[in-house]
Amino acid sequence: MTRILIVDDKEENRYFLEVLLKGHGFIPVTARHGAEALAIARNDPPDLVISDLLMPVMDGYTLLRHWRSDARLGEKPFIVYTATYTEPEDERLALDLGADAFILKPADPEEFLVQVNKVLSTRGKGPRRMQEKVPNPESHETFKAYSDTLIRKLEEKSLQLEEANRSLQADIEKHLRTEEALRRSEAEFRVLADAMPQIVWVSDSAGGVTSFNRLWSQYTGLDQDAGLKNRWANLLPPEYRAAELEKWAIAIGTGSTYVSEIELRRHDGEFRWWLARALPVPGTDGHPEKWIGTFTDIHDLKVTQESLRRSQRLEVVGQLTGGIAHDFNNILQIILVNVENLEDSEKLPPGLKSVIAGIGHAVDRAADLIRRLMAFSRRQSLRPEVTDVNDLIRNTGKLLRLALGDEIELVETLSPTLSKVSIDRSQLEAALVNLCVNARDAMPTGGVLTVDTRNVTLDSPLAAQFPETAEGDYVQIVVTDTGMGIAPEHLDMVFEPFFTTKEEGKGTGLGLSMVYGFMKQSKGHVTIDSRKGHGTTVTLFLPSILDEPAPAAVPQEQSVEVRTGHVLLVEDNPDVRTSVRRQLERIGFRVSEAESASDALIACALQEPPFDLLLSDIAMPGDSNGRVLVEEVGQRWPGMARVLMSGNLRDDAGEAALPQGDVLLLPKPFRLRDLSRILQEAMNTQPAKEP
Repeated sequence: MTRILIVDDKEENRYFLEVLLKGHGFIPVTARHGAEALAIARNDPPDLVISDLLMPVMDGYTLLRHWRSDARLGEKPFIVYTATYTEPEDERLALDLGADAFILKPADPEEFLVQVNKVLSTRGKGPRRMQEKVPNPESHETFKAYSDTLIRKLEEKSLQLEEANRSLQADIEKHLRTEEALRRSEAEFRVLADAMPQIVWVSDSAGGVTSFNRLWSQYTGLDQDAGLKNRWANLLPPEYRAAELEKWAIAIGTGSTYVSEIELRRHDGEFRWWLARALPVPGTDGHPEKWIGTFTDIHDLKVTQESLRRSQRLEVVGQLTGGIAHDFNNILQIILVNVENLEDSEKLPPGLKSVIAGIGHAVDRAADLIRRLMAFSRRQSLRPEVTDVNDLIRNTGKLLRLALGDEIELVETLSPTLSKVSIDRSQLEAALVNLCVNARDAMPTGGVLTVDTRNVTLDSPLAAQFPETAEGDYVQIVVTDTGMGIAPEHLDMVFEPFFTTKEEGKGTGLGLSMVYGFMKQSKGHVTIDSRKGHGTTVTLFLPSILDEPAPAAVPQEQSVEVRTGHVLLVEDNPDVRTSVRRQLERIGFRVSEAESASDALIACALQEPPFDLLLSDIAMPGDSNGRVLVEEVGQRWPGMARVLMSGNLRDDAGEAALPQGDVLLLPKPFRLRDLSRILQEAMNTQPAKEP
């Protein structure tokens, strides 16, 4: 096979010819310059040489001169293949020195092969002709032509190198400017990141974090190295760590935006909620070359949302509880009236008196249970008064120490500058007793119970965490025990009616629900914080008052005149209406009945002289209710005494149905003595009629 020696200082040129010739059955051999080519050829002469001209060490012209003057190589064909010398003088000099062909780069591969085959086909025929044709390379004319050509081309090459150098210098300057711009951009990014209120971080394309801003160290108390790669996940709760890393890996694998709500441990050990978000930064190939992410503090928002959710759930439970309480109170009212009738009956066998008394006691206990439910649903009747909370705690503490026993230490830390509050004193005492009894039960082997008071101000962000709680000044009561604590899964349910963590038979589950309802009805708030095995803290917020109202004048005792008359009884439940009618008749009233507010107004309009007293239920079907009825009656018949009765202190519209003006309230269920007392009180608010 034909061996062809390729001589070129550029590797890509040698590779191109090597592939081309090998693909057409030739055996290519390569050299980087003329001196290397001569050494290869003298050791094993090729069948053909293809050489560039301008090369280091030995150029193509010099190689051609040595080639033709060598006894073994002189007859071997020589092709010049160049892009450097393109003037006619260049080709003429090469041919004069003995070249068999002169081909300009880049040549068409097919045409190039035609030239190669043509030169090879003439080998063996041309030595004599070439010897005759080739001039003496040492002649003056040949040397001058070679020198002139070489000088000219070196000058051209020098110009090309100068141009290339200028271009390279421009590229270097551009690169330096780009690097400087990149450094400035990175510095500006660092300043911006450190100024942001979020934790800012950058990761590589594989998801390994490479840097954090300053807030990371301020929040975690750790240096950056502690969070690099995936070590930041060590600050996540252990039970969620693997799932969160998997979520991050999915975002990395798909190139999609990473968004997640995470809990991150603070330097003091507390876990707080953050919104994690990261976006990919595409590289030149379109794939993410890095990620830029942030952690945004959303802890207060999460707490507010959770508090609102809990409040809404308790509100729904309260509405349901209030409705049930209303129906039960009507049932208890019927039972209580009949129990009293039986108790007063002279025909009752002696053996049944104790049975009837037991039924009466059961009704009283049921009524008390309903009152607790209504306290939770904010439907109890409150009598707020200006109260010194510190005095109340001191007085209550004397009794509490007896109830707590010797194993529990009661510590009172009371602020000497505590503001006054306007609140139902007896209900606040009951709330504190409930909390302290719960604390006692949580410390069966003893412990410390602390009651603290202080003045606090709820600003907008803090008040937003407490639904239905306004900004302003509050008196704070903090009750803390060192007991067993409450499990996290139970903490959200402690204010719900009938929920208890105590053993069966050791509580009704209404204590904390009563406290919750009382605080809400008093425009305050209650929070609970507990950890299993680390005790419980319950905090009450009571709106403080700045201007203490003047004490009301103490009314002079007067003899109460017992008055009766004609009463209009308005009640939609026929069984309740019948039972109350019997009570009214027993205390000497003449009774007319109506089952709705509209019927009552018609009866009032037709009655002459007017009724002495209106006794109406609050909740009734139709467009009107008892509260609207007593207002209408008060405007049209101002001399008529008015009393509202109800087992639910909110009407169907959900508004507090407390009496206005001289309208009195009678909660169901009520005994005969309660009915008689409040009716006499109502009658005595109106001037006696002329006989």
